Amino acid sequence: APAPASAPPEAEPPLPPTPEQQRYLAAVQALEARGGAYAAALSQELFGLGVAYQAAGRHAEAVDSLSRAAHITRINQGLYATADLPILERLIESYAALGEWDGVGSSYQQMFQIHRRNYGEQDERLLPALQRLSGWHIKAYLADIGQDPLNHLEAARNLYVSSLGILRARAAPTDPRLAETLRERAIVDY
Repeated sequence: APAPASAPPEAEPPLPPTPEQQRYLAAVQALEARGGAYAAALSQELFGLGVAYQAAGRHAEAVDSLSRAAHITRINQGLYATADLPILERLIESYAALGEWDGVGSSYQQMFQIHRRNYGEQDERLLPALQRLSGWHIKAYLADIGQDPLNHLEAARNLYVSSLGILRARAAPTDPRLAETLRERAIVDY
């Protein structure tokens, strides 16, 4: 006789919200009732809710809240609003905690695009975004993330070359950032 089918494992019930999360959830509901699903003030409350979820280790829920906050920011302020940067930073944290590397990579790329669109190709304010994105690509290469990890290495090198171009055009030859970026590019090259 065949073995009796076992019952599928029951999903764990969702955790109840903490008092802090509950305050944010109530604020979100109130704002939606007054201003609709895309009210500009929702972005800040959803960001706070996402941070509260992160603090509790509830990264999947954090990604949901933070993604919605970013969406509302883009609707109200445009695709390349600098107001999206702190949201993207937090999304990167939660995506990494969940091991969702595509989400990490796309969030880093969006951060870079916001910096580039707001500051231009040769502005020194682009350097931190170039450094963070190249650092991500190095980590992704070392962790063997993606179908072809060598693409990460090539992307990191290209980003270091862009950083060097900015530094050579804008910084003094004795600027320590120049030496550091040259060192980082040399590591990638070898």
